[in-house]
Amino acid sequence: MLLEQVTLRNFRNIRECSLSLPPGLSVFWGENGQGKTNFLESIYFLSYGRPLRGESLSRLIRWESSSLSASTRVRKGEVSLPLTITMKKGEKPEIRHGERRVNSLREHIGTLVSVAFQGEDGKLLFGPPPGRRKLLDQTCYLLKPSYGEELLDFLRALRQRNGLLKLVRDGEAGTGVLSSFDQVFLERAERVSRVRREVFGKLRRAFEEVMEEVGGGVRATLKEKFGFSPESFRGALDEDIRTGTTTVGPHRDDFSVFYGERDGRHYASTGQKRVLIIAFRLAQALLVEEEKKENPILLLDDLTSEVDASGRERVLEFVCRRGNQALVTTTDRKLIPERAVTGGVFQVCGGQIL
Repeated sequence: MLLEQVTLRNFRNIRECSLSLPPGLSVFWGENGQGKTNFLESIYFLSYGRPLRGESLSRLIRWESSSLSASTRVRKGEVSLPLTITMKKGEKPEIRHGERRVNSLREHIGTLVSVAFQGEDGKLLFGPPPGRRKLLDQTCYLLKPSYGEELLDFLRALRQRNGLLKLVRDGEAGTGVLSSFDQVFLERAERVSRVRREVFGKLRRAFEEVMEEVGGGVRATLKEKFGFSPESFRGALDEDIRTGTTTVGPHRDDFSVFYGERDGRHYASTGQKRVLIIAFRLAQALLVEEEKKENPILLLDDLTSEVDASGRERVLEFVCRRGNQALVTTTDRKLIPERAVTGGVFQVCGGQIL
């Protein structure tokens, strides 16, 4: 998979941009706040129709403007597909593959596959459990786009069940309302749990494989904390009624990142944590290559920050060896060795890419 051309209009602070992208690893450098991350986000937006940083869609539109446009050409083998997303303030994005309008985001997912690393990812991997569930769910979604709907179905069932539990706890309904609904909840929970467990096993193997090459001789792994089963769910009914909330289910899943023999959340240094989250993202990309037979575009934002020279070199060597098209941002051009730059070098200043 290769991006050949990217054209932007009124995307974040980028008024207008038309850029030919070579294969290999390209570097985008410049001071903070100039638009490096915004350019990477435009690729993510073209991939998934949503912002990279979890903000509202309207924030993507340049502040003086009422609409945006982002387009690219995606080459897969001998086929080159034009892809365009336009959006007006207050409206949903409109996606086109060539001249054909795409009716749903689900239909679009997979046309352009990218995996993004950003500094804030560390808060997900080493913060509270919801962040790690989000990372795992992202991986499931990359490998199985229909998982998104399965997860939404489960979360809807969870909200409904919690509402029923509160009614029973407060004496406004009998336990019969739960017995009729719990089978629905279980079916949806088991679907989510099944996909997560399958993907987690593959992700752990890929993560260990990446860390063997970028970890500097320190072994690392992922350890699951999945406590859901139909039996444990049924056994928690009294506690669920007492608390008015569902205490057992995939919404309580978690995992740990072990660095050496210890939990990296507590014992890894800042630089080591940075390498671990980069390895996690590279493991996602590796799985996409294996499962989908596609080389995803790598979007590596501020890759050089908080990683020592040897760590940077190992990561860059791994990326170059895999052969993915990779877009790397940095504030210091000198931190990316010339031998690692197999694509182009672009300076970003005031929303312009030079």
